[in-house]
Amino acid sequence: MIIQASSVTVGLTMALATQGLLTFPGAAALVIGDNIGTTITAELAALKTDLAARRMARTNSVSNIIGATYMIILFPFYIHFVEWFTQATGQIGPAETIVNNVKPNIAHYIANAHTIFNIINATIMVSALPLLVKIGVALTPHRKEIRRDGLHSGPLYLNEEALKSPTVALSLSRRELIHMTEISHAMATEVFPVLVSRRHRDMQNYAVREATLNTLRGSIHHYLVQLFSDQNTPIERSLINAQMAMATNIERLGDTINDIADLISNALDNNVHLSNEAMEQYQTISNTALEFYDLVTEAIKKNRTDILPKAQQLEDNLDKMRMSMRSGHLERLQGGNCGVEQGLIFTDLLNYFDRLGDHLLKVTHIWVEKAASNI
Repeated sequence: MIIQASSVTVGLTMALATQGLLTFPGAAALVIGDNIGTTITAELAALKTDLAARRMARTNSVSNIIGATYMIILFPFYIHFVEWFTQATGQIGPAETIVNNVKPNIAHYIANAHTIFNIINATIMVSALPLLVKIGVALTPHRKEIRRDGLHSGPLYLNEEALKSPTVALSLSRRELIHMTEISHAMATEVFPVLVSRRHRDMQNYAVREATLNTLRGSIHHYLVQLFSDQNTPIERSLINAQMAMATNIERLGDTINDIADLISNALDNNVHLSNEAMEQYQTISNTALEFYDLVTEAIKKNRTDILPKAQQLEDNLDKMRMSMRSGHLERLQGGNCGVEQGLIFTDLLNYFDRLGDHLLKVTHIWVEKAASNI
């Protein structure tokens, strides 16, 4: 039989010792070992939870193992201290006193041994908490966490067990949306400068990230569909719909950046060079798009809802840039300063940046009006 509750184990130890089957030092040793064995409760409970819960369970195990180790090393002093403390505070006789074939006092000694061990261990572990946290993190690696850049295929936070609690499940799906936003932002940061640097290798990961966004959108939608039920409150239903819309629009951002990357890749592969004026305009509109991306990503990560005026301004700027830059492009075509192939690439780039601004504004509206609240 596996016993996971320390109180039950201590109770059994008391019963055995009272009947004379255990000495006090033997019972105290069992109590110390019990603090290690019962960590299995937290370890089992954390198996299907997120990384933070598993690390907390692992840290709990480490603290009890360390405590048991130094207490066994100091075991004779520990026994003497418990005996002195019990006799001084309880006014009872020695632990091994036998009356009518039982040990009436030993249960008090065992209870005090258990309490004293936990007080001493908790005091020491609190003082060493930063080191303890580092040990727990080191002993609980997360392979996916190493690849938060989007170079993996699955979700980091979604958990089927959490579906029993809509509040917890929505919190986890929100974290996955932040994860999607970070991947999409990484795509933009990787891709946009390459037309200027002309280093194709600098954007070698965009396709993998775009595929990851597709997978995450599907995973989040499936997760939220499972969460949806007649028992959901109106707020929960609103949040489910908002998060599904968020996932869709973030995935569309990835699609648009993928289109931009394909255009840039085509220009590099075919040795197409835009005119100096077109390159300056490209840098201007791409930097504005990155500024928009930075604003939205940071707001989602920090749960800010005050960005709508700035977001609307940036989207308007992108619209105005597209229109003015297209007019300038037509003038260059008419003046013979731009070839047809360069013109097609430049026009498509302007359209994609305009579309990117539309999607970023949609994400901002959903976040500010619905998705950021009540999570």
